Amino acid sequence: MQNKEIEILSHKISDIQISIDDDVKEKFEMQIDSRSKIREPINDNDTTLLLNLELNINSKDEMLNISIISDVIFDLHALYNDYEEIAEKELVPMAMKEISFSLDQMLLIMGYSKLDIANKLNL
Repeated sequence: MQNKEIEILSHKISDIQISIDDDVKEKFEMQIDSRSKIREPINDNDTTLLLNLELNINSKDEMLNISIISDVIFDLHALYNDYEEIAEKELVPMAMKEISFSLDQMLLIMGYSKLDIANKLNL
């Protein structure tokens, strides 16, 4: 369940590698692997947090391989005792969805079909 108070202030994709075979099918089985690190607020009253997210998206037939590293800045609008828990339950899914929307736009610009990854994540 998403906390309505948490918002994404900005996101930046710092590295992306995309390999798509010309014969990739519209529908394919996707494997998504993610790793994340958080940088907790330095100041006691700061409600912002930086999440570094690495996403690897692959098709089982290896016709699609995408690797993304991004930084997402959140405003939590509250102070938390356990930032790891809020990151796992709320922030990582929000960031994955946001980055997936950006990836779909990049693929369209590159001349490929939209993969609609955000909806396939079931978040």
